[in-house]
Amino acid sequence: MEIGIIGVNYKLANVNLRERLAIICQQLYPQLRFRLKNSYFVILSTCNRIEIYFSGKNLPFIHSQLLTLLRQKLQESFDQKLYSFFHKECFFHLMKVACGLDSAILGETEILGQIKVAYELASNQQVLSKELHFLFQKSLAIAKRIRTEFFINRGMPSLPQAIFSTAKQHFRDYCLSSLLFVGVSEINKKVLNYAKKRGVKDISICNRTDKKACDLAKTQEIRWLKWSQLHQWRHYDWIIFGTKASSYLIQDAPLLNHQKKLIIDLGVPRNVSPLLNNQKMITLLNIDQISDQLSKTIGNYQDSLFKIEEKLLQQVQIQMNIYFEKKDAATFKIKASA
Repeated sequence: MEIGIIGVNYKLANVNLRERLAIICQQLYPQLRFRLKNSYFVILSTCNRIEIYFSGKNLPFIHSQLLTLLRQKLQESFDQKLYSFFHKECFFHLMKVACGLDSAILGETEILGQIKVAYELASNQQVLSKELHFLFQKSLAIAKRIRTEFFINRGMPSLPQAIFSTAKQHFRDYCLSSLLFVGVSEINKKVLNYAKKRGVKDISICNRTDKKACDLAKTQEIRWLKWSQLHQWRHYDWIIFGTKASSYLIQDAPLLNHQKKLIIDLGVPRNVSPLLNNQKMITLLNIDQISDQLSKTIGNYQDSLFKIEEKLLQQVQIQMNIYFEKKDAATFKIKASA
């Protein structure tokens, strides 16, 4: 099965490198199929990882060319922070990612939706190979079953818990603080729900598409801030950024008072300039700093992880056999989408 992956994740590359690679991959993606003929690509870009899945007749050549392009754009060597997998190992890796076993937040559910979006986006922009269709459709379907069977993430600490643990250290009583969410991403919605459960009353939402923010505000019975009013973030005690942006949404911060601010930036590329952390009254934390609080808990689940990985390896072998049987029988059919 001619499939491969080249990528970096939070384990090997810090947010600075992931941010730069995310921007480079976004720029390169429209050119890849023209630069590398008879090759097919799906780019998965999340806060934890930047990965390029590819297929074609000459995987070593495609891999080599991708490396060259990334080095040229990045203008520095990053090989030691890179991982590559081919064939069966590539299949196994994507299944682990889809199950949330390779995430900073063990068992996180957002990754399933992110993989599906990446796959559908690639399918809409180009004709994908049968191998990539098979890889993504089977990985998504099997990951859903494995999650249900093993109750992955049941009882494990979550990103909202880590965020509120930070807020507890920062505020005397975070329930009395004013909180602004920037972006209506799934992770922001999850943290917003958690905030309401924890008793935070003064919550506002701001989003690039005003209607989405307005609709969410009505549903959640919170305040709505127009995108043109984003500069009013200075009026809030803490702000959580979780949206996609090609450049910093906030670069400077002339504060209106001497009240301390907590800013949590969950975006990659980042939404907030890291220079704001130089200001005394601002505490700025990125996704890596929040995730560090959760990574220590993974060791407590090693036995369960081993059983899940064994199950995934069995599924990879079963699916590889199915793929080759269909291919040999010339009955290979694949749906257009998952």
